[in-house]
Amino acid sequence: MSLVLLCAGLGVLAWAELARAPAPAGRTAEVAPGETVLAERSGQAMLAFSPLRDYEEIVRRPLFNETREPDEAAVEDETAGPSVTAGQADQLTLTGVVISGDKLIALIRDGRAGRVHRVQRGNSLGEWRLEQVEKESVTLRKGESERQLTLYTKKAPAEKPRRAARQRARSERR
Repeated sequence: MSLVLLCAGLGVLAWAELARAPAPAGRTAEVAPGETVLAERSGQAMLAFSPLRDYEEIVRRPLFNETREPDEAAVEDETAGPSVTAGQADQLTLTGVVISGDKLIALIRDGRAGRVHRVQRGNSLGEWRLEQVEKESVTLRKGESERQLTLYTKKAPAEKPRRAARQRARSERR
């Protein structure tokens, strides 16, 4: 009983001490250039994010890849411009689409070069110009020729025989 009273008394003293401590008046948190402040309350930054370049390693290692190993094909920046040499349209595969506000970007793999290129709508990949970006497809144009690429999706691995047999047995019991 005396131990409980002692703990309660120490708790009250600690609370009283903290309540008496003056709040820092007019002080704001320092935010480094390039950081983004998420929220502010009474002049103090609550949370700040580092610049996007600090997260390159996270972007490079795909979250939904079991090993989180970087894709073997290097991702080229869309600013590569005319130096990018793309294969014929039949060598191009749409591997991803990024739609963020008014920014439309296609991730296109060049099968011959083995690289993935980020191409923004209106920009070109070799002789092919990216005309249209949809959720699951893009349209490329080269002069009068037009080619539509649909999003490449990996097929799910075949179910392991044991698992399939167990699931059949469970469903038969029901």
